[in-house]
Amino acid sequence: MVQDITVETAAWPLTARPVPAGEQAELWLFDLDRGLPPAAADLAPPRARRLMRHLFLRLLLAAYLAIPPRAIRLTRGRHGKPELAGAGGGRLAFNLTHTGPWLLVAAAARGPLGVDLENTARRIGNPLALARRYFAAAEYEALAALSPDRYHDAALRLWAAKEAVVKWHGGGLASGLDRFTIDTGTAGRQGELAPLSVSRSPADWPGIPHLWPLVPGPGLYAVLAAPPDIRRLAIYRVSGLPINR
Repeated sequence: MVQDITVETAAWPLTARPVPAGEQAELWLFDLDRGLPPAAADLAPPRARRLMRHLFLRLLLAAYLAIPPRAIRLTRGRHGKPELAGAGGGRLAFNLTHTGPWLLVAAAARGPLGVDLENTARRIGNPLALARRYFAAAEYEALAALSPDRYHDAALRLWAAKEAVVKWHGGGLASGLDRFTIDTGTAGRQGELAPLSVSRSPADWPGIPHLWPLVPGPGLYAVLAAPPDIRRLAIYRVSGLPINR
């Protein structure tokens, strides 16, 4: 599948907008450290960012559903995956991920969706040991076949893909990262993202997601797991302040 991806800048406030068309998913990148309300300004960064994640998510979902943010009702699936409750759940699928000050939210008319975001500066102490313990045998072997200077980046990207898939499935990490295999293909020309696909999956899965490797912002790497009929992505990097001071 040809990756049809656009990247745009959006600004607060997010006004009412239509739910993405059937073949499109939209991803929103937020800086959690911008526009802290006075009530959060004196909080420690982890607590302030948690507050902003809840705020930004509600503002975005409210814009899609054309309802006040306070009317958004969220629930959790059997393994803790956040979902819209009530009528909104039938109109919009979403998933979210965060790392440091960054929040990434994926949305589409239908799901399931799973997304993971990683800071490429994050260091993995022993990539081969991580892969041997948690990944499928074929994934470990593919990683071990690389030159040592490529271990870290390859393991980080593989971890992001595995996280996105388990979030798509909804079973969480406890469902077993070694029950399915990610084929990382071969890297293309310098600067291009290597393609990803699920080459082995459990028989009880409802299907196989399509994987989209992404660079939503400088120093960031993400993977979206989505239904195969999602053929276009729009990435919005949100700027400005969400709250009037």
